[in-house]
Amino acid sequence: MAKETILVVEDEPLVGLEIREDLERLGYTVPDVVSSGDDVMQAVAKNHPALVIMDIKIDGGMDGIEAAYQIKAEFDNIPVVYLTAYSDASTLKRAAETGPDAFLLKPFDERELAANVEMALSRARANSSGGRFLDFAIPFVEALDQAALVVDMDDRIAHANQKAIELLKVYDSVRIEGELLSRFVLDSEADANPAMPALRRARAGDGSYVDATVSIEPLTKSDGSRIGSLVTFDTMSQKERALLESSVEEINGTLSRLLPKADAAGDGIAVGAMLSACRSGSGDLVDVFRLSPEQIAFYGLDVMGHGTLASLIAYSLHGMVRELARSISAGGFLQPSALIHELNDRYSSSGEDKPFFTMVYGLLNSRTGEFKIARAGHPAVVHIAENGEPSYIGEAGTAIGVLDELAVTDSSGKLEPGEKLIVMSDGLLEALGGTTDVSAAAKNFLEFARERGRENAADFTAAAQRIVDCRAAAPGLRDDASMLVLERMAR
Repeated sequence: MAKETILVVEDEPLVGLEIREDLERLGYTVPDVVSSGDDVMQAVAKNHPALVIMDIKIDGGMDGIEAAYQIKAEFDNIPVVYLTAYSDASTLKRAAETGPDAFLLKPFDERELAANVEMALSRARANSSGGRFLDFAIPFVEALDQAALVVDMDDRIAHANQKAIELLKVYDSVRIEGELLSRFVLDSEADANPAMPALRRARAGDGSYVDATVSIEPLTKSDGSRIGSLVTFDTMSQKERALLESSVEEINGTLSRLLPKADAAGDGIAVGAMLSACRSGSGDLVDVFRLSPEQIAFYGLDVMGHGTLASLIAYSLHGMVRELARSISAGGFLQPSALIHELNDRYSSSGEDKPFFTMVYGLLNSRTGEFKIARAGHPAVVHIAENGEPSYIGEAGTAIGVLDELAVTDSSGKLEPGEKLIVMSDGLLEALGGTTDVSAAAKNFLEFARERGRENAADFTAAAQRIVDCRAAAPGLRDDASMLVLERMAR
C-alpha cells in the first residue's frame, strides 16, 4: 500500500535532499522540498501532504514557526514535525505554542526520522476519527435551549450541557463524560420502524425513566466524514407542541410577509429575498426600502437563538431600523456604522439577559451604484461581478447588544450594471455550503454563487430556496436561512 505524502521545508539544499532520500527509502512520497517560508502555504495547498517536516530557521519573510501557525489555521489535521539545530528555551517555547506533533534536533539519523514521522502520523489518524474535532461542537451544544449531548465514535459521551446534566440527574459533568450513551438512551421497538426513528427512551442516572423524545444525528467534518453524534432530548408534550407549532407558524408567516418585493428598491435595482424559518420561531429578517429617489437602504439581521422571543425582536427591529435609517445627520442619511452603533446603544444596556443579534446594514445609490456597508458579527456580503465571479466584502465587527462599545466601520464599493450584492445569514451560508464548518461553508457558497452568478436576482434566489428546502431536514442544518439579493440592472 502506498504511504503518505510528506512535504519537507528546509533551506539547506544538501540537508533537504538527504531528508527526502531517507523518507523515500521509508516508502513515503516527497513531492517537493521548500526552502522559503513564503512558499509553504502554496506548496501545502498544491500537494495536500499528510505531514510537514518544518525547519524552524528558513529563508523568506516568515520562519518555520510562523509558517506552522498558518498551516494549523488553514488546514485541518496536518501534523507538523519541527526540525531544528536550535534547542534554546525561548525558541522551543515559541514553537510549542503552535501545537507541533514532534521535534527533531539536528543531527539525527534515519531511525529517529522514521520514528517521529510515524508517531506524528499515527496521532493525526487518531485525531481524524473524531478526537479534537468534537470540541468545535461544544459551544453549539451549550447554546441550545434543550438538553443535549456530544457523543464520540465509540458511543461515549464527550460533553453534556447543563440542561442534559439536570434532565439525566447526574448533577456533575464528570459523572457523565466517558459513559456509554446506552446507559442513558435506550433502544425501543419503535426504532425498527423507519417512520419513527426518534422514539427512544431516556433513563436518568438514578435508574428512573425520563419522559422525553430522543433524537440522534451525526456530527461530520467539512469533508463529510463522521466524527460522532449529537443527541438531543425533547421534553415537550404533544399538546404543548401542537399549541406552540400553531403559534410559531403564525409568527413565521408574519415575518415572511415583511420580506421586500422584487420592486422594493424602485427602478434600476431588482430585489430577491427569501426566509426559510426555523420551526421553533425565526430570528432572521432582510429588508430593502427607499430613503430618497436615489438612496436605498438595505439590511440583513439574525437574532441569536430561536423561538417567539427571537421572532418578536426581529419584528420590532423592522420598524426601528426604518425609523433610524431616515434620521438625518450632518452628512445626509445616517451612515451604516452610525446606525449600527445607535442600535447597539439601545440593546447593550437592556440587562443581563439582553438580546443580541448580528447585522449587515448598507446604503446604495441606485443612480451611481456606489454603496457603503457595515457588518456587526454577520457573514460578509458577497459581491458578484458582471462576469459572474463572486467575492466577499465588508470588514467584520462585533454583534449588536454584546458590548457597550463596538468596533464597526464602513466599507465602500460600487455596484456596476449587471452586478449583485448578496446579504445572507449564517444559516443560509451553512445550507448552501452543505456544512456547519464556517470556513468550508464560505468556500462552498462561493462555488454556488459562481455557478449561478449570471442569473437574475429572482432566479438566483429561487435556486437558493430550492437547495435550502431540500436540506431543511439535514442533520446540523436546521438554522434559519435568509438572503437578500440586490441586482443593478443594465440600462
